[in-house]
Amino acid sequence: QCLARIAYAGSREVNLATLQHLQEAFLYTVPFENLDIHLGQVITLDIDRIYNKIVRHYRGGFCYECNMLFHDLLRQLGFDVHYLSASMLAGKSGRRDFEHMVLLISLEQEEYLVDVGNGRSCRQPLALRHPVTAVNEGLSYRIGEYEAGQALYVQEDGADWLPHYAFSTEIRQFEQFADMCHFYQTSAESHFTHNRVVTIASPDGRISLNGVELHINEAGRTRKSLIQSDDEYRAVLKECFGIRLAAIPGDWLDLQPD
Repeated sequence: QCLARIAYAGSREVNLATLQHLQEAFLYTVPFENLDIHLGQVITLDIDRIYNKIVRHYRGGFCYECNMLFHDLLRQLGFDVHYLSASMLAGKSGRRDFEHMVLLISLEQEEYLVDVGNGRSCRQPLALRHPVTAVNEGLSYRIGEYEAGQALYVQEDGADWLPHYAFSTEIRQFEQFADMCHFYQTSAESHFTHNRVVTIASPDGRISLNGVELHINEAGRTRKSLIQSDDEYRAVLKECFGIRLAAIPGDWLDLQPD
């Protein structure tokens, strides 16, 4: 049922090609979104709840939810997959363990970083031992050394490489992310409590809803518009992201886009 949810009907062989196709299929069908935080719905790290939300009710999720579901899918298909803790670096000072979840896949004498829960992110597995550069949506990605561990580095055209998040290859358990999952939902320091975000990749771009501002990027060109009504907001969620909400809280359309 999870494969049907991500519209994947390809090979199930445990190899790099299958892993890459699964990652792309997931990113094209499961939006990164934090709407539950603004709906007052508690997000817990329970795989049955996550499966029910994303697979049965065609929702998305934020990093813990998306990467936990992808971990479970890969494991059922026979991949050697584990959780890693990452610390976000871009645009902030200081580091927190477990503030981001990523996946480590051991495959064909190599280890790969996979992340399906970081909004605009790399769309393919990134090798740790023999790094290569991947290019998606005008950004370049690679793995490099950072302090005592490694980091995902990102480069915009013509700019320097910058570390996006740092991580180590120490294997973690999903329960260890619970405190940070709670923090992101409840703290005034969490950017997720201040703005609603829904974003999904497409083969030729990305669609994002930030507050009430809709961005549709196709082939490098972006169109922007403002949501004007509850009905329009619900229609955009359904048509662009496959999300169906029965009602929109009254204050949602009062929020101005960042």
